[in-house]
Amino acid sequence: ELSELCDTNAVTLIMVGDRTQPWNKPLALNIGIRATRPELPFLMTMDADMILAPNFLAVVLDRLQTEPPALVLCRIADLPQHASLPSNCETLMESFERFHAMTRLRPCTGTGGIQAARRSFFFDIRGYDEDLLWWGAMDGDMVNRARLAGFEIEWIESRTAMLHQWHQRKYTV
Repeated sequence: ELSELCDTNAVTLIMVGDRTQPWNKPLALNIGIRATRPELPFLMTMDADMILAPNFLAVVLDRLQTEPPALVLCRIADLPQHASLPSNCETLMESFERFHAMTRLRPCTGTGGIQAARRSFFFDIRGYDEDLLWWGAMDGDMVNRARLAGFEIEWIESRTAMLHQWHQRKYTV
């Protein structure tokens, strides 16, 4: 299903990992980062279960194009379990504000929903630490390394939103 969706939208699907092994998110992110074209000035990593506001990418890009350099983050707005999302993307975008009104905003401790910065930053620091497998550890490490590199940490949820689709937690299955 995902392969067909990628083909329809001219997107490259890179499959990482082995279903018999534990998931290594930092490894998957690094493979994706290395697969990007060198001429791209910026990169954004994000979880696949996010719904971005219609203005989201414009807000991220606007901040990345200004000085000083920044690691751009956005607090996650969790949708409730009962939120019934339309399957049509256009309808979803038209209803975005209604869904946003249903959400609960997470605290600033969760920094991995999206992380965007200059592409060169991700290569200069040699990507995500693949030994940090615990949920969120690699994200906090990335924030620390951005600060050490002199980047500002910029939260953008006052100008846009990112909705997290409800799904059963892995550890409760």
